[in-house]
Amino acid sequence: MSGRNREKYNLYQKEYQKNIGYKYQKKWNEQYLKTDEGKRKNNERTKKNYKHKRDYYLSYHKNYYLNNRSKFLNWKREYRKTKKGKQVDRICCAKRRKKGYVEILPNIFPKDIVIEYHHIYTNLPFVVPLPKELHQSFDGNYTNHLKNHEENGKEWIDFYYNLDVNNFLFLNCIR
Repeated sequence: MSGRNREKYNLYQKEYQKNIGYKYQKKWNEQYLKTDEGKRKNNERTKKNYKHKRDYYLSYHKNYYLNNRSKFLNWKREYRKTKKGKQVDRICCAKRRKKGYVEILPNIFPKDIVIEYHHIYTNLPFVVPLPKELHQSFDGNYTNHLKNHEENGKEWIDFYYNLDVNNFLFLNCIR
């Protein structure tokens, strides 16, 4: 092939790959990756590529974070102010303390009252919204604090929600 014909051929091949070949390749990949063999080979390929480039990926992301740290911190700060961000923070904190987090009752207090979520029992994940001032109002040492906190929490739930916690969770037979 002469130089001019080679250029035409190369242009044709590029157009073919963009328009026609890409569609067939994509369709074949989707069908092949659904099979067990395709999943296995793809998994092996990604692990192999990651092992070879692991140090590069780690250094790249670390440098990117260090160079754009203020941007990341602003994103976190803004996200934590949203309703979803506050919910995620509560759940993460409960998981870190190995308590879990399941809301069993809705928030009945007005928006101007700051609320905190109270764990009904120290070893169960169930939480109920209570006013922050009421939730943090205790004196005494740590062991008495936990006992009083759980007992008073049951009274507050009974007062605000008219709900007996022991009967609600059927804990008389569990404990």
